[in-house]
Amino acid sequence: MKIATHQIPRQSVEFFKRLWRHDLKPGSPLAFAFAVVCVVAAALTRHLLGLIDPAIIVFAPYFPAVLAATLIGGLSSGLVALVLGGLSAWWSFLPPSHAFFPIARDEAISLLVYCATGTIIVIAAESHRRLSSYYYERENFNQLIIGELQHRLRNKLATVQAVLGRDLRNNNDLWNEIAGRLAAIGRTDELILKSENTNVEIVEIINNELRPYGNTSQIRVTGGSLVLPPMLALSLTLIVHELSTNAAKYGALSSPLARVDVNWTVDDDQVQVMWTESGGPSVHSPNHKGFGSELFARALVPFHGKVEPEFAPGGLKCKIVFVFPRDRRAGLGFKRRSLTSA
Repeated sequence: MKIATHQIPRQSVEFFKRLWRHDLKPGSPLAFAFAVVCVVAAALTRHLLGLIDPAIIVFAPYFPAVLAATLIGGLSSGLVALVLGGLSAWWSFLPPSHAFFPIARDEAISLLVYCATGTIIVIAAESHRRLSSYYYERENFNQLIIGELQHRLRNKLATVQAVLGRDLRNNNDLWNEIAGRLAAIGRTDELILKSENTNVEIVEIINNELRPYGNTSQIRVTGGSLVLPPMLALSLTLIVHELSTNAAKYGALSSPLARVDVNWTVDDDQVQVMWTESGGPSVHSPNHKGFGSELFARALVPFHGKVEPEFAPGGLKCKIVFVFPRDRRAGLGFKRRSLTSA
């Protein structure tokens, strides 16, 4: 008995979740039953409103019923609600009461207007329902693919660690250095996944990306505490990851005598991040645009931001600017304390 008692509320919650996500199968008995419920609710609402003001528009409560029936139950459910609603209002509230004929000219016009308006509502709501269903299906599919890719990425990283650990078992110093960098790369991947759903401190993003490269004398990170909302954190993580890997391949982090300085400032709702490489090999503007160029051009567009790389003789300088959402400032805050990390 206790199990059944616990299952009933859970089933009710699941049912209402399905309704909220427009998950009733169009044309199913449940969808038609929902349409009937909507019409009954509309009729009761019109009756109660009529007790307060008999002059209230007859068909007003039936439009939300048609809308709800279409959004939840699909096109056929919406049409059923439209027809039943029209018949219910005609029979119950248009004079003569509880009869279809004779019908006056004004009432006939009102009925025709209801049918025309209701048809438009059904078409618009069905279009919205299909788009929403497509969105939910794609979202679920994408989450499935992302989960599988995450699983494979972890397995590959673990495989690489196992292979290198076996081959370098006689060189503990080199293995410890490589293992530390692989662990940092793993933490960066976890941070990217984390930033999809939670707020992330900007210094955590930058430190995690730079930790696999260079030594403490090569990297300097300074700036006030700043917590970024999920999508902004993910965009910045991808940008810093691109800068870090390029610096390790071609820039300052490829030379033990060079250095990378990263700092950020906040002016009202605008954040500016400066990435400065110095003392390394000369860098040149790429001859063709690859993934990095496209990432820089598009990643911060939703935040009214931009990435401006400058290929200076002494090393790459990159200015990253974006607007911090004003509605998030109070909750996430701009703490002006200094952070320095190597």
